[in-house]
Amino acid sequence: MSLSGFTMVRNGNALDYCWRECVQSMLPCCDEVVISDGESTDGTQEEIREWMKTEPKLKLCVYPWPNPVGQIDFFVDWIQFTREHCSSTHILELDADEILDERSYRACRYYNRDA
Repeated sequence: MSLSGFTMVRNGNALDYCWRECVQSMLPCCDEVVISDGESTDGTQEEIREWMKTEPKLKLCVYPWPNPVGQIDFFVDWIQFTREHCSSTHILELDADEILDERSYRACRYYNRDA
């Protein structure tokens, strides 16, 4: 069994999301952490690419950003796109403004016994 964590972000720097902390919180208990960037224009994607040079668990996928106004399935489509890039048997999803508390690591490791 293995565990993929993922989050989705677009312009996380400009919008002051805690996306870095979100990703960092998944690294200790996940075999990989997939970040789906929605074609950020504020340097977020470049920062992810730089981070990937030093963190082998990180994986980036770029979601082609539509103009989602009025698209009821937009967010579900983005989630499904990102899930398709996860390679593990189990998946943990966090919004880019959520942080996994370290007290949850034990529960995640229970299901991810290879960690």
